[in-house]
Amino acid sequence: MAKRHIMNTILDINSLFQLPNPPSQSFLLSLDWSKAYDRVSHAWLDHVLTHLQLQRPTIKLIQTVYHHRQTSIFINGKFSPPFPIRQGIPQGDPLAPLLFNISIEPLFNALRTHMQGINVNQRNFTVRAYADDTYIGGTGLQDWSTLQTWIDRHLLAANGKMNWNKSTFYPLSPTSNYSSPPYPPAATLPLTTLGVLLPITPENSSTLWNSLLQKAKNRAAPLTERNLTLRGRILILKSLILSTFWYHTSVSPPPHNIITQLQTLINQFVWKGRHYHPKMDIASLPISQGGINLPIIKTEIEICLAKTLSQAFTTNTPFWIHVNNHILQTRTSHNNIVQSINQKRSTKLSIEPLRRGLSACRKIENIMPNTMASMPPLPTLRNILRPQTPTAPNTLTIPSVGTINWDEIFHKH
Repeated sequence: MAKRHIMNTILDINSLFQLPNPPSQSFLLSLDWSKAYDRVSHAWLDHVLTHLQLQRPTIKLIQTVYHHRQTSIFINGKFSPPFPIRQGIPQGDPLAPLLFNISIEPLFNALRTHMQGINVNQRNFTVRAYADDTYIGGTGLQDWSTLQTWIDRHLLAANGKMNWNKSTFYPLSPTSNYSSPPYPPAATLPLTTLGVLLPITPENSSTLWNSLLQKAKNRAAPLTERNLTLRGRILILKSLILSTFWYHTSVSPPPHNIITQLQTLINQFVWKGRHYHPKMDIASLPISQGGINLPIIKTEIEICLAKTLSQAFTTNTPFWIHVNNHILQTRTSHNNIVQSINQKRSTKLSIEPLRRGLSACRKIENIMPNTMASMPPLPTLRNILRPQTPTAPNTLTIPSVGTINWDEIFHKH
């Protein structure tokens, strides 16, 4: 959906667990939709598309994705006669995620309109979702009854089905006293959502990153012995081994011991255990300057965290930014994230990605003031934080070979 990001979805949900004084009966509900894509009603989609005020030819074009479809069953080496598919949207079709969003968004709009939610700095939290992962927050029994009413209406209209046995209920206040019924049994933390353990604490981050580190080692092992050039190894490293890290880094940065182990893994993969190679500061330079773009994990993490915290400068700031501002104002002498960045301040609060994000922003502002306010792209941040070393020499002298330049080293032959 436009102007929505999975990173903010995670941090918004996490911020509910960080609220200093949540209402006594506040809760977070994680909903599990049964066969979400397979159950979408075609009649309901037609109804919603009509109310979106699209042009009729556009609606007809979209309807070709899910109308007039047929399938057969392959049993004992033979196909059954074809029969029509009268519900569901085809997973794998590029339009399928958007069609599912369209089918479920009316429910979210109803909740945003009728459900008060949790108020922090006059901003209400109501619902956060990513595909069919849905999380809804409320303040008490009145919100719970309203929530049930609108969910029942949506299920009836859209042919949906809720798997209440797999849906989980999390109290947000330590003083909560929930009666059951109407509330389901309270679940225990951590909450695993979208690949991250919530709330983001040192213990949960350590568990998450130990698992990610092992996955990286398992991926690197069969690729290490491949006969690749240095540039080829960097390409494989970034695309197949490190690609899943940056998503997690932006919301739940790894512990320092994991950073060290990741860098060791990178160095061993690239240099294949050789002790004779350029220093890291040289190897991390662009190819045009004599390097090979070797990733420096610590620097890349700082780049990701600074980019995350730069959202404090946006016009429509995310909910989690407001919660962190509220925490800064109540627990420290800071006013808000923007002023902390402008004043080059960090914090000792063990709240991530706030703590290490502010440290990264402070480092950037010390090198190049007034950078963060412009919400710079990742390449700009990388150029600022890249190790400040002299450019590698244009030529290299190799015993028994002579003097060669970088163009010869990186020649296609």
